[in-house]
Amino acid sequence: MTEGAGQVRQSAWRSFVVPLVVLAFLAAWWALLLPRAEQSVFARVPVLDEVYYLDRSAAIASETQAHFVSPLYPQLIAWMGSGQVVPDSEILSASAVRGIRLLQIACWLGIVLFLYLIASGTMGDQAQEIPGGRWLLWLPSLLFILYRPASVYAVTILLELPLVFLLTLHLYCLSWRRHHWWTLVLAGLVLGAAGLLRGTALALLPLAIWTAWKSSAIPSRKVFHLLVLVAAVLLPLLPATLHNSRQAGRLTGPTLNGGVNLYIGNGPQANGFYMESIPGDRRLDPAGQVFL
Repeated sequence: MTEGAGQVRQSAWRSFVVPLVVLAFLAAWWALLLPRAEQSVFARVPVLDEVYYLDRSAAIASETQAHFVSPLYPQLIAWMGSGQVVPDSEILSASAVRGIRLLQIACWLGIVLFLYLIASGTMGDQAQEIPGGRWLLWLPSLLFILYRPASVYAVTILLELPLVFLLTLHLYCLSWRRHHWWTLVLAGLVLGAAGLLRGTALALLPLAIWTAWKSSAIPSRKVFHLLVLVAAVLLPLLPATLHNSRQAGRLTGPTLNGGVNLYIGNGPQANGFYMESIPGDRRLDPAGQVFL
């Protein structure tokens, strides 16, 4: 084996093993942290958004109201076995919502991995020219690991971590050097799913469209790639859009709230810090049907 071939194989080995070692270490860290976090009052007493999502997840099987905030997040809670009506005591057991917390921790770990992969795919060649430069590829992941609010959100009943995971995965798909129709399908489906968490995630659609347009030098392929991407984005949004349109009596989007939190202002526990202009109690009328 030549020296050059040995260096290439060693580099490939490091690029595969090192991320796995890092993720294993972080998973062990979370295994120690989660039991401590579940003892906190912030993990046992849900507030405002958390109450809303838990209540909606408990009624997901008989959903008759329009999706006001997020069609997908209550469904994720139900899939993870954490769906429940918040008790009158407003105190949750640690095991009751552990499923959704484990999913959010998995999303946290996935964000760490995909940030590294994005950096490797976009800056890997330049990093190889710098002594020890491959460690610089971990800088985006390290900044995320040190971002304490992300760790806090991982153990709360909020949709931020699944949303950031989907958007990071979407950007990873766009960062691939060569695009085929199936890569654009994956990027579109992920972005559409993110739009079911917060409608504002679709602000990344122009970037995705530009990437699809630039992915082929053949004009006919450009149009094909563009249509494939847009269709893939719309596909996850279609069921919720049809549901909301039936409930509202007119064409409307998958969420009646595009991302700005209107619920917090009028819930029974609201303190007046954040008020909305639309009247009504979002706990009693979460779909805003009275307003509509």
